[in-house]
This record gives sequence, structure tokens and C-alpha cells, in this order.
Amino acid sequence: MNVDATIVGGDVDWDDYDSLTVSTDVVQVPAGLRDHERAHIVVESASVRFRFDGGDPTATDGIQADAGDTIDLESQFEVAKFRVIRKDGSDSTLRIHAGMLV
Repeated sequence: MNVDATIVGGDVDWDDYDSLTVSTDVVQVPAGLRDHERAHIVVESASVRFRFDGGDPTATDGIQADAGDTIDLESQFEVAKFRVIRKDGSDSTLRIHAGMLV
């Protein structure tokens, strides 16, 4: 199912979705989503640290996002370069919607 939504920068066709488990190793957005121009990410269960410049975050360095926070990536570069790791002792789950500008 395709859902259209309006965000800053224009209309987006949110045409893809995936979940990502975040643990002690740095992970990226799943490969099938990396060519999208937008991503809306919800942190579900535990705090994470992320970067979207291609560098690897650590448990103590990077932008912190806590359970319930959202992360909006607003270019294909940011989506492709997004990296994330868990912050503390518990794994986290990210729910990711990805889309293309229309």
C-alpha cells in the first residue's frame, strides 16, 4: 500500500517499510531502503546513538535518540549514510518508513 504525506520539502510517496534491530555492532538502514530520498524512523524500545554523515557512532558518541523519538532523514545521502548503534545494555528496534519525492 502506498501512502502519500506532506513533509517539509514536498510530497513524499512512502512506498517502503522495514524494521531494524540495533545492538552492539553499528548497522545501516537495510539495503533495500538506501536509495530512497526520505526516511522516517521511530525508535521503539531503547536508546540509540546515530550519525548520518557516514561515520560510525559509538555507545558514547553520536546523536542520542530515546525510545519514542523519531528521526527524519531528508535526502538520499542521509538515508544511505545513516549509521546507528545501541546506547546502553538493551537492544533497540527501529521502524523505518522510506519514500521518494513526488
